[in-house]
Amino acid sequence: MKILYICTHNRCRSILSEAITNHVAGDKIIARSAGSQPSG
Repeated sequence: MKILYICTHNRCRSILSEAITNHVAGDKIIARSAGSQPSG
């Protein structure tokens, strides 16, 4: 399964969600994060 977390700037919430999901799920889930208006 793949999950994409999106928040406005990709500074904290989506990155943290990605890290927690990847840590807890192991190889069962692949999580990625992105921002709708990334700050650079």
